[in-house]
Amino acid sequence: MLFLALYLWHTKHKYLPLLNLTLIRIRTFRLTILGSFFIRLPLNAPFFLLTLLFQIEFGFSAFEAGLFLMPYGLAMITMKGYFQRILSYFGFRRSLMVNPVLLALSLLTFSQVTAGTPAWMLLLLVAFLGVVSSFQFTCMNTLNFSDIEKKELSHASIISSVLQQLAMSFSVCFSAGLLIWVSRIHHVTALNVS
Repeated sequence: MLFLALYLWHTKHKYLPLLNLTLIRIRTFRLTILGSFFIRLPLNAPFFLLTLLFQIEFGFSAFEAGLFLMPYGLAMITMKGYFQRILSYFGFRRSLMVNPVLLALSLLTFSQVTAGTPAWMLLLLVAFLGVVSSFQFTCMNTLNFSDIEKKELSHASIISSVLQQLAMSFSVCFSAGLLIWVSRIHHVTALNVS
């Protein structure tokens, strides 16, 4: 908080600050960067948690755990090609109302995963998470820059990127802290599914 206050003071005395925080006055930009920050928190945690699950509980090597997370990235890339068609069919508002529900259901399905879950099912769940995550991020990023003037796009992009990186860091910190807290409540000395 101290460094944020110092930076705010610094920006008032510099002609072209790196982060132009006056852009936060633009309603769509403010709402989408804030919304995408909170949506990214639960969407970045699965990589940390699933890697632990695959390695500690399922006995996968680090390489195998990485392979099981590959469908996420592949699904995200593939989804980009269909984004415009889906949006034109369903519309922005409906997409932004339905997709978070799909995201929550996707994350909820991982609570039912056990060591006996077939590999194809794990891959399918990870891929579906990639599809709905990609769609959500693309919607949010599109809205993010919708009311930004061309000359301010680079500043808006920097703010958005910084918050995305912060969301990733907070996500891992929060999920690790949650793991420690839950393990202490249940008196678990080593990480396991229970």
